[in-house]
Amino acid sequence: MKNTQTRLKSLFFGADGVRAGWRALAFLALVFLIGSLISFPAQWLLQGLHIPDAWFAPLGPGQVFASELQTGVIILIATGVMAWFERRSLFSYGFTFSSEAMPRLLHGLGIGIASATVVALSMLAFGGMQIQGIHLHGMDVLRYSVEWALAMVIVGISEEATFRGYLLVTLKRGLGFWPAALLLSALFVLAHAGKPGENMVDFASLFLLAVWGCVTFLKTGSLWLIVGFHMAFDFMQMFVIGTPNGSQKPIDSLLNATFLGPAWVNGGVLGTEASYFIFPVIGLLFAYIYWRYPKAEGFN
Repeated sequence: MKNTQTRLKSLFFGADGVRAGWRALAFLALVFLIGSLISFPAQWLLQGLHIPDAWFAPLGPGQVFASELQTGVIILIATGVMAWFERRSLFSYGFTFSSEAMPRLLHGLGIGIASATVVALSMLAFGGMQIQGIHLHGMDVLRYSVEWALAMVIVGISEEATFRGYLLVTLKRGLGFWPAALLLSALFVLAHAGKPGENMVDFASLFLLAVWGCVTFLKTGSLWLIVGFHMAFDFMQMFVIGTPNGSQKPIDSLLNATFLGPAWVNGGVLGTEASYFIFPVIGLLFAYIYWRYPKAEGFN
């Protein structure tokens, strides 16, 4: 009987208390429960605000903002509950505020803009992208640039907190960094697998970018750099370039661009992330982060 109790205890508890795997499962259960509880109130609130349906057009800034905000709130609450249980700060899972936070965020923004620009210029050079002019004019440029920027802020914070926040910190303690990073990167790909026209090229680029995000967290000790990259890269491809995403083209993009030519150049219906030109860019991102941050700051 005593041996059975000991084995059961060792199954659930380790040197640091409840084992990391159980904590991760508890976090996922909280996400599911909270999501189920707030989905109806969120829809009721949006209906009560009488927001025009046009603002929620598919792959528009309003639709992206609302969807990612709901996810972000769910992750925030679940992380807060687990932080209380672990007696840690809510922001200790990658979002610690320090003197390095803003410079790292700006650093990531610069890398994101540069990365998307390189891919776009390559698509132009090889005939996979054609620019007919500017799609927006006057105050619409300011309006939609602000709307898309706000949407991308939410996307960056929400998705990084989901896949490289609490779960990466927790699973690293139980599995080690690389198994945790590879597992969560696979889950990141799975979460994006429902887009129409998905293929292995897009899966591969998403997986590698997710792994790079995990490495960036390890190297810099926070998520601020990868959040900035995520915001800027998506802003460039959605608003500035207007590249397709899952057979849909973002509305209210800055450029009036078409994407004719081979899919290996422009990604076809999947856009920038499925272009073959994304892979040398990802290679440069890995090389840069290892060069810029040779000593990993780590995280716990």
